[in-house]
Amino acid sequence: MRILALASFPERMAATRFRIAAYAPALRARGIDVDLVPWLDDATAAVLYSGAGRAQRVRAGLAGLGRQLRALGARGRYDALWVQREAMMAGPPVIEALGMAGAGLPLVLDYDDAIWIAQGGPLRRVLKCAWKTDWTIRRAAHVIAGSSRLGAHAHALGADVTVLPTVVPAAAWTPLPCRQDGGFASPGAPPVVGWIGTHSTAPQLDLVLPALRRLRGEGVPFQFRVVGAGQDVHFEGLSAVRRPWREDLELHDFQSLDVGLAPMHATEWHEGKCGFKQVQYMAVGVPHVTSLVGGARDFVEHERNALVAASAEDWYQSLRRLLHDRALRASLSAAGRGLVEASLCTERQGDALADLFARVVAQRARRSRG
Repeated sequence: MRILALASFPERMAATRFRIAAYAPALRARGIDVDLVPWLDDATAAVLYSGAGRAQRVRAGLAGLGRQLRALGARGRYDALWVQREAMMAGPPVIEALGMAGAGLPLVLDYDDAIWIAQGGPLRRVLKCAWKTDWTIRRAAHVIAGSSRLGAHAHALGADVTVLPTVVPAAAWTPLPCRQDGGFASPGAPPVVGWIGTHSTAPQLDLVLPALRRLRGEGVPFQFRVVGAGQDVHFEGLSAVRRPWREDLELHDFQSLDVGLAPMHATEWHEGKCGFKQVQYMAVGVPHVTSLVGGARDFVEHERNALVAASAEDWYQSLRRLLHDRALRASLSAAGRGLVEASLCTERQGDALADLFARVVAQRARRSRG
C-alpha cells in the first residue's frame, strides 16, 4: 500500500513531523509506504516567512501547488490520500477536491487544531478559507482528530472519526536516569523550571508568572528557562534564561527541565489544542503543572501524572510542592512515562493508524467492485 501525504508545512514543523513523518517507520513495518509532499518545502517556507515581496511569495506558493499537483497526477500510484490539516494553508480546498474527484482517492483528513475557527484580520480570514475544514470533513473517508474535543466536531458533521493524540516515539524520547527517584538534572544547581514553545504561544505564560514571582520573592531557588519565546517577550520581575528553539536540541531541552510548565488560556481556540507539550513532558519523565484545557482533558490526571492549576494560587502551590517534594516528583514522573509507553507514543498508535488505512483502502475496493 502506498499513501500520498499532503501538508501545508515542511517536515521540520511540529505538526508535519509528529503527525505524519514520525509514523513512517511504524507504517513501513506494516507494508505501508508514505510519500510526503508538503505545500511549503524548506526553501519556499523561508521565502514565505521572510521579508520577501508579494510577487516572490506568490511564486513560492505556486511552486508548492505545482509539487502537489504533480504528485496527484501519478494516477494508479497511490491507494489513499492523507491530508494533515489542509493541503495548502491558503485558498479553497482545490487539492483535496482533485484528490477525491480527479484521482479517485479516499481522503483521510488529520487535524490537531480547531482550524475551522478563523484567526487574524479580515484579509487573512478571507485567504484562509476556514470553511474548507468542514467541507473536507463531510467528504472525507475518515477523520483523524488529535483530541476527543476535536473529534466531536467532526462526528457532529457525520464523519467516521478516530482520535489519535499528537505523541512522540517512546524509544527516542526517554527520561534521564535521575527521574526515577525524583532527582534534578544538575545536582547542586538550582532546579530548572521551564517552558518550551513558540513566540505565538508565549503569552500564555502570563498565567504562571505571578506564581514564579512570588516564589522568587520568598527566596525559593530555581532557574526560570524559556525556549522559543523570542527576545521581545518580557518577564518583568523575573530573570529568565532564554534560548531559541532548535529542532536538533528539542529533546535535550525537554530532558534538561526539572519542572515543566503548560499554561493554556481557556478560549475556544485553545480548547482545540491537543496537549502535546504535556505528552512531551511525560515522555521524558519531567513532572509538570498544567492547565486542564483541550486535549489534556483526555489523559491528564491531577496528582497522578501531573498537577492541574486553574488559578494563580494553584500555580503557586503546585510549583512550590514540586520544587520541595522529591517523592511527588518521582511519582508523577513514573506515572507520566508509564502512560506514554502504554498508549501515548508512535509505537502504539502506529498500529492503530495502519489498521485505519487498511480499512479505508479495503472499503474503497469493495465500493469499486460493487
